[in-house]
Amino acid sequence: MHTPLQEHCYALSVAVIRFTLTAMHVPDDLRYRMQSIGFDLGLTLESAVASSARFEFAMHLDQIHVHVRRIKFVLRLLDDLDYITPDDAVRLANTAESAHRLVVAAIRTTHRNGEAA
Repeated sequence: MHTPLQEHCYALSVAVIRFTLTAMHVPDDLRYRMQSIGFDLGLTLESAVASSARFEFAMHLDQIHVHVRRIKFVLRLLDDLDYITPDDAVRLANTAESAHRLVVAAIRTTHRNGEAA
């Protein structure tokens, strides 16, 4: 069974990669960077799930947080540069925000429970 955190982060990873595969109007360097961040988010999520120690899980959560923040930055950048439609911007931003809220909550819970250094 997948947790909401897993589901939302995976959905964000898929949405970002799907966007980059169809957004040929976006300059290649921005598109590839965004694709890479989406891919890294998915890989780090899988590493977190496979963690054998709580400390390791907490480290992966922190990295997932970084990836989600980077995705949000690139989305704002693409929106400000008019490389993304308003509908795509809202859809992707909402997906990123829901994942971000869950990641932050998981990090707070992990730190509150003394599972991180």
